[in-house]
Amino acid sequence: MNRTESNRTRWTTLLMTLAFALSLGALALNQSATAQEEDETPMVKHMTGINDGYKLLRRAARSGDLGEETLAAVLKMQKHTLEAKALTPPIAAKLSGDAKEKMLNGYRMVMAKLLGELANLEVAIRKADAEAAKKSVSNLALIKKEGHDAFIEDE
Repeated sequence: MNRTESNRTRWTTLLMTLAFALSLGALALNQSATAQEEDETPMVKHMTGINDGYKLLRRAARSGDLGEETLAAVLKMQKHTLEAKALTPPIAAKLSGDAKEKMLNGYRMVMAKLLGELANLEVAIRKADAEAAKKSVSNLALIKKEGHDAFIEDE
């Protein structure tokens, strides 16, 4: 084997090893992402969507930006709230009978309150009323605290 063939063989081996290593890395990343998706319950998905919108709303309220992006965030939060309202929070799933019904009723009342405040915020944004929007975002913080205090278990 001459020197050129030897170099070509080394490069071929190196490239094949590199391609194999990259394939293994891609496979590991895909499996990790799949595992995370499987762990994400519908409740987590909707609450994360609500929280993501809330973060955007807090920034918008501070800056006074009531544009289309803010309105879109409110509408998306309304959708997530409606869908999450129909679910059973994990803390209530562990209960039975009257205790479970009482917990579900309380959860759904807080979610209805959230939905009502999101409707108020939507109206404020459509009217371009920055003060009313800021007040609604403050109210959302209170509702969030109320819900988390009542329906999220301490770890």
